[in-house]
Amino acid sequence: MTENRENIQLIISNQIKNSENNISNKINNIEQQLNIIHNKLDSLLNVCNIDIKENCNKMSHHIDFIENIYKSIKKPLNYLIDSLNNTKYIEDSNYLDESYMISYPDLFYLDI
Repeated sequence: MTENRENIQLIISNQIKNSENNISNKINNIEQQLNIIHNKLDSLLNVCNIDIKENCNKMSHHIDFIENIYKSIKKPLNYLIDSLNNTKYIEDSNYLDESYMISYPDLFYLDI
């Protein structure tokens, strides 16, 4: 009976050790995966902080440049369009509807 009891204790002890090893292996695996995730997150943060910021700054400068160009040609462009609209209206005085008025997008397709 004592021998049987010792065998049961040995079996239980082995199962506990196996379970501990299993748990330890799973914890190690989780730590490795966490490290991989941490490295990927660091890479993403690097991209966000360096590359995207730099590109946003470049785009901001480009937008400012375009806005300044538009501000500088806005009045001459309006004058030109008004002149063309008045000329067009005089030439086509039979037509009083606004379909003959030139708009900004139409200006780029004029054959002048």
